[in-house]
This record gives sequence, structure tokens and C-alpha cells, in this order.
Amino acid sequence: MNATISPTPHSVVDTRLDGPAALMLAEQVLATPRGLVSAFKVQKVTHEVTGRHPTGFSYRNYIASPVMRLRMNDGYVVAQDNGQGGTRVAFHEGKRWQKIFGIMVVAAVALFVAFLFLADHLVYQSQSAQPYTPGQAYRNAQDNTSTLIIFIAIGVVAFGMMAWQGWEQFTLPKKLAQQFAAYANGGGQPGLAQPQAAFPPQPQPNAWPQPPSAAAPPPMAPPMAAPATAAPAGIADRLRQLAELRDAGAITPDMFERSKAAILSEVS
Repeated sequence: MNATISPTPHSVVDTRLDGPAALMLAEQVLATPRGLVSAFKVQKVTHEVTGRHPTGFSYRNYIASPVMRLRMNDGYVVAQDNGQGGTRVAFHEGKRWQKIFGIMVVAAVALFVAFLFLADHLVYQSQSAQPYTPGQAYRNAQDNTSTLIIFIAIGVVAFGMMAWQGWEQFTLPKKLAQQFAAYANGGGQPGLAQPQAAFPPQPQPNAWPQPPSAAAPPPMAPPMAAPATAAPAGIADRLRQLAELRDAGAITPDMFERSKAAILSEVS
């Protein structure tokens, strides 16, 4: 049974490693910083173990960049017997950063809308002394239409990058489980210790029998017993002649029996 990821709300991996080896590998996976692609890997997610117990450990992760270090979520890893001779490792992570990220998105949208109307108001005031009407400057001045489009495009790109980074962070537990499964199956990077399986591999079910090797000689048939020695061809004739002599009175019955016994002894 190879390491597989189960479709559960939390990321769960079944592996053939024993409990201590699975937890050691999980710590090694968490110790590897992960750069955020949406931030060109300038920002990295780092994990720190905050406590250990016999069946798992707790951790905390951060977003680290050259200018700041932002705390994200608290999580924990649990290793249990999966009932099939292996270990089930579960990666659990809290939702603290999801809540913070949602508040940040709402605040960013509000600021964008406020800045949009403020820019509209300032542009209109620079062109007219009439009372301000929201949007009138962009409706009346064609030169400002391209400015509005550029401004909106910049906002869409900014929100897209923010959503991309949020998705990377939200799916981090699943990525940790995928990397753990890859390492448990022997696909780890150089320098990462690979614990050995807790027990030797078992034969796969429903395996086809292997054909015999062509080089192997066929089994030898057991030697056959030698056939019994056939009686001499003239024994029957001699016994018949001996009986005729007895019947004719040429020999006595006693002589017949002795001669018959001598002839039969030649057969044995």
C-alpha cells in the first residue's frame, strides 16, 4: 500500500511508515520554506513546531518577506494506526488567516471604490467650476475615459494577484500532504532523510502466476519397474509331455511331482 491522499476536509495521507518515522518525515516536510508563486517567491511560508506529543505535534506558520513577518495559522499533525499495517497522518490547520484575508479583501474593495470616486471628483473639479456630479467628469471628458479604464485594469490585476496568493495559502495543507506522500513513496529531494518502511512489502492481491522459466528442464518421469521375466517358451510343452508320461504309466506319480517341481523352479 503506497502513500495515498484521502478526500477529506483535512488533508489525510495513508502510508506504510510506522508512527515515529511518519512524524519525523512530516516535520521535515514542514521545515522546508515554500515560496508563494503569486509573489514571485519573494514571500515564503515557513512553519515552526510549537509542541510535540507521542502521537503528533503542533505548529504555527508565517508569511516571511524581506520587510515583514506575518503570522498565519496554527495547526497540528496526528499519526494513527490505519488498521492495515501502516500509519494515517492527518494535517489539520485553523482558519485564522482565512478570516483575516476576507477582512483585507473587503477593506481593499472599499478603498478602491472610495479612491475611484475621489479621483473622479478631483478630475471634474480641475475642469469645471460647476457643482460636482459623481461620474460626470468621465462621462463628459473623453480624455478621462482612458484614465478610468487604466485605473480599473490596475485594480483588477491587483485583486487577481491577491486572490491568487490567497488560494495558495488556503490550499497549503493539501500541498503539504502531497509532498509528504511523494517523500513517503521514495520521491524526496536529495538530502532529505527517507525513513524505511515499518514492515517488508507484501505480495499484491490477484497477482498472475509467473510462467515457468524456459531454461528449466522438464521434470523427470519416475523410473519404471522392470517387467517380470517371461516364462521360458518350452515350459508348457515340457509339463504337457511329463503329464503324458505319467498317464501312460512310464513314470510314477511321485516322479511326476518331483519333475514338475524342478521344471517350475526354473521359472522363479
